[in-house]
Amino acid sequence: MRKRVARLLPGHSRVKAADNSVVRGIFLAGSVMATLGQARRIKRQVDRIISRTDAEKAVTSLRKTLSTVKSLKIARLVEGYSKQAKEKRNSGFVSIKKAGYRRGDGSEMAKLTLIDWVAKPKKLAKKDEKNS
Repeated sequence: MRKRVARLLPGHSRVKAADNSVVRGIFLAGSVMATLGQARRIKRQVDRIISRTDAEKAVTSLRKTLSTVKSLKIARLVEGYSKQAKEKRNSGFVSIKKAGYRRGDGSEMAKLTLIDWVAKPKKLAKKDEKNS
């Protein structure tokens, strides 16, 4: 008798959780590395999130964004980026660039980047100068 092997399909809860984690990462960093199949799923998800944010229905769009992102801080980042990005384009907010093959298992990797992403510079801590 053949043993059954559990496969993780795109609708599986663990796959959804992993995809949502990468979506949060792309909004925090502006770019992220993923396998090519995962990158295609995430591109669709991120484009959908950005395109459904609407300034007129702020509360509704915030709730829809929070259902995926699970963080108010990241949801605010999404709103800010969507206002900026919608001025220039209607869709295609994420680009996928192939990045070769993963060393361990040979999976094809891709780099996802948000188009026109402007990262906020990190604040440097003030150094206390000592008189010596």
